[in-house]
Amino acid sequence: MRNIGLFGLTGNPPHIGHLRAVEDALLSCERVFVTPVFIHPFNKEFIEYEQRLKMITMLFQHLKSVDIIELDKKFYMEKQQIPYSYDLLTYIKQEKSIDAKLIIGEDNYKKEIWEKFYSYDKIDNEFGVIVIKDSGEHSTQIRDFCKNKDWINVEKCCSPLVTAHIRDNLLYI
Repeated sequence: MRNIGLFGLTGNPPHIGHLRAVEDALLSCERVFVTPVFIHPFNKEFIEYEQRLKMITMLFQHLKSVDIIELDKKFYMEKQQIPYSYDLLTYIKQEKSIDAKLIIGEDNYKKEIWEKFYSYDKIDNEFGVIVIKDSGEHSTQIRDFCKNKDWINVEKCCSPLVTAHIRDNLLYI
């Protein structure tokens, strides 16, 4: 099938850096599938899935070549096991006959982190990886801005829609 990128995103909260990553990936992919993380393989904590899904949808809604797919959640519900990146790539290949490359930030592609990914070598060899440069925005910093109700800096890092959703729902406060 077409040239597809798969971007697993915790999005806690989703920000402009994530948007830029997907826009950069679209330079080498026809489409990008963004899948919100349902269960994190490294046990990271985050706000409820539905809130993150809404914000991720808001962030990417204007990009016609981006599909928000609940692949992570679907895999977990069907298999009752943690959905690792390799498993998701294999799953969409089997279920939808789609060969996708994994989109990953350069921070996660550093050797000491990348080698912690389940079947990282198989991802490299069977699917391929699109490595995206760090744009400077980080969810931890944005959550700190939210705690301090620094909405001006939140909006600099997130879209206006995402910022309004965070503020209106008192997220990360």
